[in-house]
Amino acid sequence: MKRSKWATVLIVPALIAPLAACGGGDGGSGSAPQEKKAEQPADLKGTWKSSENEGNYFQAKIESKTMTVSIVDSKQKSSSLYWAGTYTAPSKPGTHTWVSKNDTSKTGPSILGSPDPTKEFTYKDGKISYSMTIAGTTKTVELTKE
Repeated sequence: MKRSKWATVLIVPALIAPLAACGGGDGGSGSAPQEKKAEQPADLKGTWKSSENEGNYFQAKIESKTMTVSIVDSKQKSSSLYWAGTYTAPSKPGTHTWVSKNDTSKTGPSILGSPDPTKEFTYKDGKISYSMTIAGTTKTVELTKE
């Protein structure tokens, strides 16, 4: 009798396990493989910000086809337009680079507005970066999404 109880304890789970594995909960046979979702291009629309330096930072706003970049002075609670240009959304996942055409009718009147006709922006690893030159000094600015 002891032997049959142990046989039941060991054999029944071994017989039930394969049946339980087939009941995948998808309403079907349970043998359909899980489909892997294709990676989508990043959605860059929204507000982006650089790190603050003595209360100043860059803030970009990206919409469907346009983008603006402002220099913000949080102490003075003011901002100056640096860039107003075109934006091209990513068409595939990963690194994305676009050349933005400046709307000089908007940046021209701004004392800190860029006079450049175009500017290259790059999105990589969750950050947007671009180079800028003010008073002869060139710097790479990195922005992260707010």
